[in-house]
Amino acid sequence: MKRKSIKVPMYIIRFLSVALLLTSQTLLAAEQELHITFDDPEMGSKGETSLTYAELHAFLSALPEEQRRDFLESPDRVSNFISTSLISKGMAETAIKDGALNKKPLAARVYVAALRELALIQQERYVSERTLDDYTAQARELFLSNRSEYVKPATATFDQILLITEDVDPDLVGEKVEAIKTQYGEGRSFEALVSEYSQDPSSAENKGRFRNVEVSRLEPDFAKALSVAPVDELSAIESSYGLHVVLLHRYQPRRQAEFDDVRSKLELAARRSHERRILQSFANSIAAEPLEIREGAMENFLSEYGVRWE
Repeated sequence: MKRKSIKVPMYIIRFLSVALLLTSQTLLAAEQELHITFDDPEMGSKGETSLTYAELHAFLSALPEEQRRDFLESPDRVSNFISTSLISKGMAETAIKDGALNKKPLAARVYVAALRELALIQQERYVSERTLDDYTAQARELFLSNRSEYVKPATATFDQILLITEDVDPDLVGEKVEAIKTQYGEGRSFEALVSEYSQDPSSAENKGRFRNVEVSRLEPDFAKALSVAPVDELSAIESSYGLHVVLLHRYQPRRQAEFDDVRSKLELAARRSHERRILQSFANSIAAEPLEIREGAMENFLSEYGVRWE
């Protein structure tokens, strides 16, 4: 019987196999062999199962990189994580002792899981060796060729007092508005007026202050009234929440962004685009090889699932 070859598609997703992390074990599947060995200091154990630093790093790699530091700052989480990792490894070792790798379907599952992880490792290595140190030029090109797409949204900075108007006598609401205007005109601080009059539950925390709010996130009618409200003067604006007594500090209309406003975003976009091209080129170089299916092999495979092609 001829030795069969295995080709792994480059788009396969991460699949971390606990068996892949076992030291000095041989994974066998359909005439294929994958030997995984490495020396590393032991850092913990449960019974006869021990865990090395390298293995713990590998388990940790299942977490997004940006979350790892926060995760590791909790001693309880780390302790539980080490314990769970040892349990996973212990289960894998038990499976090996019970002969799981001597059974073709199970050995093939472990082998394919290892191939998937190795494919991902190769993708990361191949791409990282070919990316640039600086994508400023590419980012600037993106900006200049699509400048109209890059805008800064309209923003507003204001303080507000919310008066609930539903099922409330309009005259009573009007009296409160006049009282607020009078007291503010006499020099009372707006923060003090918020504390006394505002019925917005969030005012206890934010003191009625809203800084650099994207106007597009506000109710359309409220946003429209805010855009024409006088700066540093009190205005009464209605919304579905009630009547807002607003002290507008600054309104910045929607405007064209400068390169530095979007530089980091465009540099990341340029890098990601380059990485995709690199990976696609790598995949194409492997995919260029002709696909060969042995005569009768597909029919035999499909028959195991009760499928027959016409």
